[in-house]
Amino acid sequence: MKFKSNLFNYATSELSQDAILCYIFKNFYSENKEEKECSINFIKKFIFKDDNIQVKEINNLKNNNDSIKQYSKYGYIDIYLDIEIEKENKKENWLILIEDKTETFLHPRIKKEKNIYGEEIGKEVAGQLDREINGAINDKKKADYNIMYILFKTKENYEMQYFYNFDFYKAEYEKNPQINRNIEIHRRDIDDFLDALKDVKDNIILQMIREYYENLKIDEKNTKKLLEKLNYEDVKKLDECLRKTFDFDSKEDDGVIIFFRPDGNSKQPYKTRINIDKNIKNEIKNYIPYIEEKKELIEKSHWGIDIEWIDSSKIEISVVLNMCEEKDCNYMSYTKLCNKNKEKYERKSERKIELIDILNTNLAQKNENYCKLKKEKKALKILNYKMECLPSITGNELVKVIIETVEKVYNDLIKVLEEYVEVK
Repeated sequence: MKFKSNLFNYATSELSQDAILCYIFKNFYSENKEEKECSINFIKKFIFKDDNIQVKEINNLKNNNDSIKQYSKYGYIDIYLDIEIEKENKKENWLILIEDKTETFLHPRIKKEKNIYGEEIGKEVAGQLDREINGAINDKKKADYNIMYILFKTKENYEMQYFYNFDFYKAEYEKNPQINRNIEIHRRDIDDFLDALKDVKDNIILQMIREYYENLKIDEKNTKKLLEKLNYEDVKKLDECLRKTFDFDSKEDDGVIIFFRPDGNSKQPYKTRINIDKNIKNEIKNYIPYIEEKKELIEKSHWGIDIEWIDSSKIEISVVLNMCEEKDCNYMSYTKLCNKNKEKYERKSERKIELIDILNTNLAQKNENYCKLKKEKKALKILNYKMECLPSITGNELVKVIIETVEKVYNDLIKVLEEYVEVK
């Protein structure tokens, strides 16, 4: 067997991927002819997808400058380039923002919630793409620049995550008359990267880079998960049905459905989480016979339904109760507050655990598909409804089964909550 080694098999993080891109862009000013041509071709193919442009300058890299990474002005974007090009005999200035991801995805925006009295609560946090693009828009020195945002993601490119966390932003920023800027938002994957390097022959480092990504592409093809059962149109249908089920307005309720993997941990399954705070609070608000303390506990908790994509034959639908108060949505801030006032928060946590114990017991009596309480780092999982009859169904049929099960889980939860707050 022939000995074979590749540096990048041992450097697989996003930082290594940043380094690969920076290395290629920096070679635009290399004295080596092959390296320079490789860099120019990569910029044409990977960034602009146009072989007819001429790349004139990369202003933030010329004169041996290395100002390319983690620029705070643009929301700590992974890589930015100030590029001058010539297209059809016209000069154009472009600010290129590249967000580089392997297994994780863009951090979603978090909006302020409202309690049952209509008061705004919690923190509003801008999404990752918001921070980065708005930083570029607000750069007065580059007010006349075109802006291109590129999400370069090399692992686990599922259509679901692009729909829930990417296409909403794309529609919001591109061709928006209120912004009055030429903004383009694109995604790039392994195929785009390999295509841009396909003619590289002589540079040993670039050959290793290309070989590493070719192997990565093979690994990705061999990764079979349940998410691949849903194509892009099915994802849109699932989102539409979930919004209809929970009466979400597509404009006012942005962010009520998110797609994520806890802590970016590749060992954990992806989840689609539906925020049902508003629905739960409206149900309980209209329920007259209650004990005040119990009603308050339900209102001040954060409720979600998770669709957990386990593998090609199983998903689990869960109700999740986050272990924090309305004003302390962030787990770290909740932990700090716990340490400051341990007795107070332990008491509240005990009350939530008591609530979940009741929910578990009552739901288990109603249906054997519900499993018992499971503690997680950031939340308490109230119940799991296991679906294991999935190998033969896809597309619209799968969407229908998911929606029916989500509705059932939600209705069962409401019944038990009503029993919980009722004065006997």
